[in-house]
Amino acid sequence: MKVTRGEEQALRLVAAMARVEGQITLTELSIAENMAEPTIAKLMGKLRRAGIVKAVRGRKGGYVLERDPSDIYMSEVMRSLGRPLLEGIDCTPENPRDEECPHNSDCGLRSVINRLESYMSVVLDKVSIEDMIKPEQTVDLQVKDLTTRK
Repeated sequence: MKVTRGEEQALRLVAAMARVEGQITLTELSIAENMAEPTIAKLMGKLRRAGIVKAVRGRKGGYVLERDPSDIYMSEVMRSLGRPLLEGIDCTPENPRDEECPHNSDCGLRSVINRLESYMSVVLDKVSIEDMIKPEQTVDLQVKDLTTRK
């Protein structure tokens, strides 16, 4: 359930692109996000293959978002890096990870971790890049609303 450095960087890059509302170069992204150009190029390749960004060729080339920021969700950006979105406890009473675990049939920890994963998934699947670039207090209220619904 950890957000990797690459996932954070990819989200920051896509958010930066949404803020400029148009084409942006690697150099401009590097300056805006204080990241090395090779790191950005690697992430942009993955984002391009996932259909999130599009490369613009030519002397004044760069990158643009493939779709409107309201149609790109945090979970999609994170998944584009090829890692599972959430990594929690994957054992169940029917499929225990450790046959010798004394809690295979009744595990309170498993319930808590699974609930946390569910909340995280709701947030990451419902918060768009457009939402993410709003003022922090606005985003905080939106996330709070998503996680307190019954």
